[in-house]
Amino acid sequence: MSRLFVYLSSEYSYQQFLPLLDKLTNSKIIFLDNAQLFEKVSGFFSPGNLLIHYPDYQLIYGILENTRIFPQGVSVILVGQNNLPERSTKHRIRFLPEDFSPRDLETLLARESEVTGYTNLKANLRNEQYFLQMLMDNIPDTIYFKDRDSRFIRINKAQAKTLGITDPEEAIGKSDADFFEKEHARQAYIDEQELMQSGKPIINKLEYIKTSAGYRYVSATKVPLTDESGICTGMVGISRDVTNEQLAEQELMHEKELMNLLMDNIPDRIYFKDVNSRFIRANKALAQIFGLKNPEELYGKTDFDFHDPAHAEQAFRDEQELMKNGLPLVNKVESHIHNGETRWETSTKIPLFKNKELIGMVGISRDFTQQKILEEKLKKEKDLLQSLMDNVPDYIFFKDTGSRYIRINEALRKEMGLRSSDEIVGKTDADFFSPEMTDLFHNTDHDIFENGNASVNQIVETTFKNGRTLWLSTTKMPIRNAKNEIIGLVGISRDVTVQEMTRQSYRLAKEKAEEANKAKSLFLANMSHEIRTPMNGVIGMADILKRTNLDDVQREYLDIIMKSGQTLLSIINDILDFSKIESGKMELENIPVSIRNIVEEVADIQVFHANEKSIDLITFVDAGIPDFVYGDYVRLKQVITNLVNNAIKFTSKGEVYISVEHAGQSGNLHDLQFKVIDTGIGIPKEHQEKLFSSFTQVDNSTTRKYGGTGLGLAISQRLISAMGSEIVLRSEEGNGSEFSFVLRMKEAREEQPDAINLTNVSFKNLNVLIVDDNKTNRKIFREYLENWGVNVFEVSNGYDALKELPRMVADGIKIDIALGHL
Repeated sequence: MSRLFVYLSSEYSYQQFLPLLDKLTNSKIIFLDNAQLFEKVSGFFSPGNLLIHYPDYQLIYGILENTRIFPQGVSVILVGQNNLPERSTKHRIRFLPEDFSPRDLETLLARESEVTGYTNLKANLRNEQYFLQMLMDNIPDTIYFKDRDSRFIRINKAQAKTLGITDPEEAIGKSDADFFEKEHARQAYIDEQELMQSGKPIINKLEYIKTSAGYRYVSATKVPLTDESGICTGMVGISRDVTNEQLAEQELMHEKELMNLLMDNIPDRIYFKDVNSRFIRANKALAQIFGLKNPEELYGKTDFDFHDPAHAEQAFRDEQELMKNGLPLVNKVESHIHNGETRWETSTKIPLFKNKELIGMVGISRDFTQQKILEEKLKKEKDLLQSLMDNVPDYIFFKDTGSRYIRINEALRKEMGLRSSDEIVGKTDADFFSPEMTDLFHNTDHDIFENGNASVNQIVETTFKNGRTLWLSTTKMPIRNAKNEIIGLVGISRDVTVQEMTRQSYRLAKEKAEEANKAKSLFLANMSHEIRTPMNGVIGMADILKRTNLDDVQREYLDIIMKSGQTLLSIINDILDFSKIESGKMELENIPVSIRNIVEEVADIQVFHANEKSIDLITFVDAGIPDFVYGDYVRLKQVITNLVNNAIKFTSKGEVYISVEHAGQSGNLHDLQFKVIDTGIGIPKEHQEKLFSSFTQVDNSTTRKYGGTGLGLAISQRLISAMGSEIVLRSEEGNGSEFSFVLRMKEAREEQPDAINLTNVSFKNLNVLIVDDNKTNRKIFREYLENWGVNVFEVSNGYDALKELPRMVADGIKIDIALGHL
């Protein structure tokens, strides 16, 4: 039923309209007869329509236009007028003639009811929306609505700020995954889906999330949204920032945990007592010393329940006195009997106040027993140390960081001529030694204080002020405190005068022996030279004699003479070389040499000896080695010749392998590794160390069977040593030997007169078949050929070669060259 206000302020209005209005049945009519009453009533009731006669309308027009109480949009039914051309109004105006019938009014009211109802509904909806939005935008909590897929459909400004956006509309259609960290978004989605499935709300769930303002703690409440049928259509969430509260709670919990941690883990015994010296709180350390599992077992009890009467009585008097006068008791040393043993402790007790009212005391007791025992032990150790220092014949002293003496032993006191050890305190070396000695000692002390370096067994000829001179071996060590800071030094000096005199005598004897040895070597070198000259004459004349007509017996005798002469000359040459090295007259050349030429020349000479014994002599020079390097051609060739000669001498079958490999490079310096490997008799490990000694062979049978002086390897080792390297031996008895050394040689880049240039020759992509039963030979050929870009194929014998050639032809491989021994 609609509400109709009727304004009848004239007699004519009453008489004209009242009979008609009485016939209305679907409207509740409120009659008003003056403007003041109309204004008051309209403040309490919201009229749906206002029926007014035009003359009356003109009287209250101002009220209708200006009142803030009368609602905007109310329909005004104006009787006796068709239009209002010169007057504007904020209300809807409908017109009726003065002779209107009740049916005309009811029809108009019905239409207005529909319009007014819709208008009021829209107005109410706008009001609700306005109030809701005003609430959402001004409440500090974050509010958000989501659909069934956990997508935002509405949020307030606080939530927009949390998400880091300026307009709440930006969040619509998005989810937590668009704003929050992955793990939080995943868990929130799981919670919300479960909430919408089960209908069970989430109340005050504490979450730690990353927002636009950083990480924050929030208390989240989420409830499902349902339609009229009870079907869940989404959810609404409200989150409150509780970071400050949470941090405060965490800090409080942290402080409490720290207090409990301190109380329960500190080894000192902490306790609180009331004004009657009864325990009200204690830590585990105190409970444990009394054999209790829980500190609460102490509460309400006193020291008389746990200590002996004497100690308990004294503690009670101390506590009552400090609570009376308010003065703390600090580090009082106390002792008591515990389990039949005397225990020492230091106690600190202070009064405890609350709002200036004394409520008891707090005490901390620290076990002093071990320290007391250590103090007694330390005193004993100090007595023992002093006794030791006073009876040791060595000189012992201590200095501070200013090199001032702070303590010495009895032996040094006597040597310095002091009546008491205390006289040394504060003095320095300048008070007892010459300026030169003082500077020497000061420099050593300074290095210790600055760098922490110990000075060990520094032997110095020391002259005391009393004129006595001693050779002292002194060791000085830094003294450090608990912070590892150097706070001084301790020194021990030992009289080594007799040993030093003996050492000097030995040094003089050694120098004389070395001079005699050099003289011997010089004599031997001169004699070897003098012997070699006539020896060459003997061999030369024997060779001339061999060319004359001799019978068979004479020729046999002459061969024996020549072989013996050659052997003797070889021995003389070794002795001469060794003597030059011993006398220091051996000088190395540094000229451009070809490593390939040296190896090939050695092989050309030694191949005849190898062929006589039916063994293979194989050479390999790495292609990466420069054409020329700086070195001593003669001595390097001598060393390789000696090693190859020995290898052939001690090999009865198999092979001797000479190789030079490129082992590295630094600028124009090349590391070249020389190797001589044989398959001979090998050398037992117990004899390998003496192999490079002078005039030494493995055993006497070696000399008898193979000959030689035993100087070859010794000379070679010394020559290689002069070149900056050493010969290394690897060998096993019965499995051959390997002699190797590495030389760092500078590349000689200037072109040599005998250099051969093959710049116009190319072997690239030639097909070569290697046929050889020696695996090492095949390996060497392959290394050379592949370095030249040759396609290499290999077999071990002629039979396999004849089988391989047709197969290769069938595969389209044409052999350009066949190398090897068939």
